[in-house]
Amino acid sequence: MTKRRVVTAILVVLVLEFSLLLSPSPALAACPSGQKWVQAWTKDTSGNENHFGTKAATGIWVPPSPPAPDCVRVSSIFTTNGDDSVEIGWFMDPTRTNPGCGYPSGGTQPRQLVAYYKNGSFHCPESGTPPLWNPSSNYQPANVRLVTNPANCSPTNNKWVWEVDGTTVHTEVDTLGFCSGKSISNGERLPPEDEAKSDFKGLKVLLWGGSWTAWSDAKVCYDNDGNFDNIFHSDTGHVAVDNDPPDDQDTSFCY
Repeated sequence: MTKRRVVTAILVVLVLEFSLLLSPSPALAACPSGQKWVQAWTKDTSGNENHFGTKAATGIWVPPSPPAPDCVRVSSIFTTNGDDSVEIGWFMDPTRTNPGCGYPSGGTQPRQLVAYYKNGSFHCPESGTPPLWNPSSNYQPANVRLVTNPANCSPTNNKWVWEVDGTTVHTEVDTLGFCSGKSISNGERLPPEDEAKSDFKGLKVLLWGGSWTAWSDAKVCYDNDGNFDNIFHSDTGHVAVDNDPPDDQDTSFCY
């Protein structure tokens, strides 16, 4: 969730600096080894790279509680266009980096990540301590999407919504400067945190006409973590991060 490009989600992801992201923000003394990301992106069946939302229809994997992390961990999906991004997922930030989005000091449990980047600046639109993300099963559906009709959308007329398990958790009323962007799955960690597990099932993208369609393929990008890699399962729209990498790293930019 730090800004990625180098740009990433928040770290929290935190997100790609969102993290959510270009050059990583400085880590605190307790986590000195630098931020690690593993990401993937997709086109739709028509070959388009830009979409109007990103969804994990079956769900984003959430770690069992309590995972007791030492440093930041993030798992998120987002839609990004240049210096603007919208991101949803979970994060753990016991060292309160970036700036922590209200994560409680010393906390160890996964909490909802709702974030966006506007003109390259990271924002946590919700005030207070983020709610725990502790689903009854290992996966919980989530999406972030444009609610303005694409035909009427412009950089000064757009609205995005963040949803978890079919419920709106935040609606952004300010314009974010973009109507569509690349769809990204993202896993982040700050060493010495030794797990970078992220897992997304039922990944979909939102098309111009308002329908969701499954990821038609997946491509590694901005992977700077030599210990973990994306795995593209045989089921469409299932991307995981694993420490027994079957594919090559790719440090090219995602967007």
